[in-house]
Amino acid sequence: MISDNLKTLGHLVTSIRKSKRQTQKEAAYESGVSERTYQRIESGQIVKTDGLLKVLAHFDVLQNVFTVLKLPKESPAQMATKKRVSSNSTLINKEKKVKIVWPEDDQL
Repeated sequence: MISDNLKTLGHLVTSIRKSKRQTQKEAAYESGVSERTYQRIESGQIVKTDGLLKVLAHFDVLQNVFTVLKLPKESPAQMATKKRVSSNSTLINKEKKVKIVWPEDDQL
């Protein structure tokens, strides 16, 4: 699925670049990425996120991509925090029900 999305983004970037009559070298320079990184983006290969974002921002399509991807309203960090809090509250409730007796306590 990710590779399909990258290929779709690559085709989008290619078509926009061609409509602006730019070479890959020119588009890469104006985006602030290396020509090789730019080539990888157009071919749908995995690249560092900042390079991809620079190219998408250069062509003014970054916001459109976020809309199309239908990103969740919460970041992964926020979702993980919620999960941890709910599982911790379950542990706390279980701890209230269980009495732990340590061997040292028996000697008193």
